[in-house]
Amino acid sequence: MNVDEVEVKILTEYSPEAARGLGRLTKFLSKDGTGEPLPEVLLRKILASNDHTLLVAVSGGKIIGAAIVVQIIGILREKAYLHEIVVDESVMGKGVADALWDKIEALCQERGLEFMDFTSKYDRHRAHAFYEKHGAYIRTETAPYRVVFKKKGTS
Repeated sequence: MNVDEVEVKILTEYSPEAARGLGRLTKFLSKDGTGEPLPEVLLRKILASNDHTLLVAVSGGKIIGAAIVVQIIGILREKAYLHEIVVDESVMGKGVADALWDKIEALCQERGLEFMDFTSKYDRHRAHAFYEKHGAYIRTETAPYRVVFKKKGTS
């Protein structure tokens, strides 16, 4: 595959094909990914959000990569948060992630965002090398925290 054959675009409309293509990528994103189509309500919620931008890398009519960039507005500044970036295992190392990253950078610059934060699991060394190649670095002045909220109706 030639990276020139890849189109990276903002997904703006729901389709069952998009739900299937994005769902298929979940198995490359996390061990929790099933590869099943994204639920329609979830994909429509992402697409309807003014703060979320869903980028897809398409080749031959097939979604082979995706990224979700969230724009966060705070009292000091606006920034981007890379929620997810994923490419099909069969095209890893072929420039698809680079094409997605270039589009992410252009999008952030167009929106006047100063920087982009994101997290990555400690054992994802190949991903870390990719991020560092693109100028990302590990922040040492902050620590990642998480709070897990109970779902309504559970004890």
